Amino acid sequence: MIDLKTIESAKLWCKTGADWVDKGAHSTGVRYLDQAIAVFEEVGDLSWLTYARHQKLQALKSRDAHEDAEAMSLDVLRGYALLEDAYGKALALSHSAESVARLGRRDAAMARLNLAVTVAERAGHPGLQAYVLMQCGHLFLEAGNDLQAIRLYRAAEAVYQRQGMDDDAAKSRYAAGEVLARLGERAEAIALLEDVQSHFFGQKQYRDALKPLSLLLHLYEQAGLWDDKNRVGELIHFCGQYIIHGESESAPAQAPRLPPKGLRG
Repeated sequence: MIDLKTIESAKLWCKTGADWVDKGAHSTGVRYLDQAIAVFEEVGDLSWLTYARHQKLQALKSRDAHEDAEAMSLDVLRGYALLEDAYGKALALSHSAESVARLGRRDAAMARLNLAVTVAERAGHPGLQAYVLMQCGHLFLEAGNDLQAIRLYRAAEAVYQRQGMDDDAAKSRYAAGEVLARLGERAEAIALLEDVQSHFFGQKQYRDALKPLSLLLHLYEQAGLWDDKNRVGELIHFCGQYIIHGESESAPAQAPRLPPKGLRG
């Protein structure tokens, strides 16, 4: 008979394991999670057991142990079904879809993602619905269907915008802009990427602003638009200095005199 102290320890092991998985120490995380799973299995705590298994599923996926991850996903999905947890079910479907795709079963992976979108939408979880749409877009992108990927990224962006999740909407726009740039749709890509960098720059999220700015620098150089290239170069320099120095006294006091187009008065 497992005592209450051991059960509380198992909860701590589970949280510790999840933290290590989140930090990328997957093997260490799995060791903690396995300890917790054994306890939760013995006491029959389905809620904690399913959560711990879900965390292990993510660790296995990240370690490219995709066959083990797919096997674990069956237990995770069964647990969420018994708990009538639609959010967990949709999330587990989306997480397991990547492993299924890596095993060469793209149709099965897309089926899981489509089901995840439906479950999230019907259960009233639009943020999760948008997240899964992004996962669908990534899968189409890997399969070489760039246009469908863009459509899904923009669909995710629309859902995020309706929910006021502006940062996530901007990241969705960046994903679409990146694909457009690769397709040679330079003007469309620039329009999206300028909007994205303006959003993050305006929010002082300079690390997030660097990715669209770096791509814009390349696109403006390709187009021979030197004034815009120089403007973006100044912004990149400012972001880099801010990231290096943080909010110390040596950090840049002001943004460059040539702000993003979206912020011009």
